[in-house]
Amino acid sequence: MNVKRRTVAVSAIAAGLLCLAAVLVTIGRVERTLRRSEQTVAAGEHLSVFVGPLAAPPNPGFEGVSAPAVFKSGAAFNGHFYLSGPAGLFQYSTDGVLEHVYRVGLDLPAAPLGQMLVGTLTDAHQPELLIATSGAGVLTFDGHAFRQIRPADQDARQITTLLALDSGRLLLGSPKRGLLVYDGKTLKSFHPTTSNIYVTALGGTESDLWIGTNNEGVLHWRGGQVEQISESLGLPDTHIDSIALKGDRVFIGTPVGIAELRQNETSQAKAATIWAAGRYAHALFADDDALLIGEMEGGIARVPFEQHAHQ
Repeated sequence: MNVKRRTVAVSAIAAGLLCLAAVLVTIGRVERTLRRSEQTVAAGEHLSVFVGPLAAPPNPGFEGVSAPAVFKSGAAFNGHFYLSGPAGLFQYSTDGVLEHVYRVGLDLPAAPLGQMLVGTLTDAHQPELLIATSGAGVLTFDGHAFRQIRPADQDARQITTLLALDSGRLLLGSPKRGLLVYDGKTLKSFHPTTSNIYVTALGGTESDLWIGTNNEGVLHWRGGQVEQISESLGLPDTHIDSIALKGDRVFIGTPVGIAELRQNETSQAKAATIWAAGRYAHALFADDDALLIGEMEGGIARVPFEQHAHQ
């Protein structure tokens, strides 16, 4: 009888050990799966990026030929005025004299230049001219030398718009990688909700951000929440070309006019008031008393704010 009891006890202990082993194996597999998932998510959020001095492209042995002066953006920096475009970066004196041309494919990477702005990044500690490119990431210029912020991912090198933040971080909009952020060391997605959109324009601050898209209207990021604003709130078009802010007024440029948005006490945008209906507002700038509108073919128009009093 004692032998039977001991046999049953041993069998029970063995069965328990087998169950425990199975549980431990299962836990180990779950932990490995979770680690792989975390590594996959981290790899998806963080992008490999090269940051360093710009090396001049090798001279292919051809003599440069001047291209038509087509400009995409302009900025004042260090006592000069700069214009960027497909052909390169043009440096002018304050009285309009062309001083220097940095040519795409010869002095700069073979990628058209786009939007420019002046900002101070955390890895620079001084103001720089920040230049978006279509294929070579971001170029920075301190007045003497260029640096390059070049993602390893080819899709992340297509930069449509930039926004320098007070924190020293830089927001980069792209057609395929959505909204990215560079903090001086790493490049990653800004947020999962903005990682799969075609970003065309940026405005605002790190905590109160307006994101223009190619065909989804405007995304308003505030307090970790995203609100989508489209034609239902009065936008004349869901393709956004430009954004300008003045106080609590937000101006959204589209191919068929400009929408002015207001925020109420809950930070939600109110329905839009339409400015300059029918005009292609490719660029916008709000000064103290007027809105400047850069049109695709009509030059620059100035519309005083008093023509659109608060309603």
